[in-house]
Amino acid sequence: MKSFKINVFYDNFKQEVLWGKNLYTYLFDLYKDKARYCVMFISKYYKEKLWASHERKAIQERIFTEFDSEYLLPVRLDDTTIDGVGKTIGYVENKTAEELAYMIAKKLDKDLDINIMLYNLRKMLGADYKINLEDGNVCFVNEIEQFEAQYPASILLEMNKLGLLEQMFVGPAIVPN
Repeated sequence: MKSFKINVFYDNFKQEVLWGKNLYTYLFDLYKDKARYCVMFISKYYKEKLWASHERKAIQERIFTEFDSEYLLPVRLDDTTIDGVGKTIGYVENKTAEELAYMIAKKLDKDLDINIMLYNLRKMLGADYKINLEDGNVCFVNEIEQFEAQYPASILLEMNKLGLLEQMFVGPAIVPN
């Protein structure tokens, strides 16, 4: 999650913040009112934890008041069922940590793929190129070389997924206009 620059609350990462606080009220408020999303890792171990039960109460209260929200993002690690987490809530399972981190990042930023691609293009082509997204096209401007071009973002996204952007822009000496 750090590579996506996403702020994550995990109690072991925040010991200095939690030190001395009334955790019962602090955590309830955090889960009920402050978190944008809550990723719940559902397992038999989670179900047995006392603090997880307290966490679930806050999560369920929020879900009850924000019925159609996508606040709870369950990740099933086994076949355990959790009271209050209905079968109608979409969940994921069998994901690697990297896949899950990407899915969470994508949930937070619908334009994540395009932002990653733009970042990669800027890094690859250097500071002389101004690269922006305008009306569904990726626009390239290099005033030093007196160069301007634009390509449909959808095509460049597919090229990026296939790992072909570098071959398209850095490999050839000429970029078609």
